[in-house]
Amino acid sequence: MQVVSDLKGLAASLLETINDKNLALNHQRKSNKSVPFAVVFTEVINVLTVHISKSLHYSFTENSSQNAAEAAN
Repeated sequence: MQVVSDLKGLAASLLETINDKNLALNHQRKSNKSVPFAVVFTEVINVLTVHISKSLHYSFTENSSQNAAEAAN
């Protein structure tokens, strides 16, 4: 009976180790997914910032040209 008890203890220990490794692997997978998302999010923000800056610059330049033309008339 001691052998059966030892084997049950070993099986429980192995199962706990597998569960711990599985949990660690899941956390690692989630963190690896969040890093690329953060990179993509940052790139999207940069593109939007450039686009907005260009739009504002174009709008400002266009308004300045119109104001200059109106002033000349």
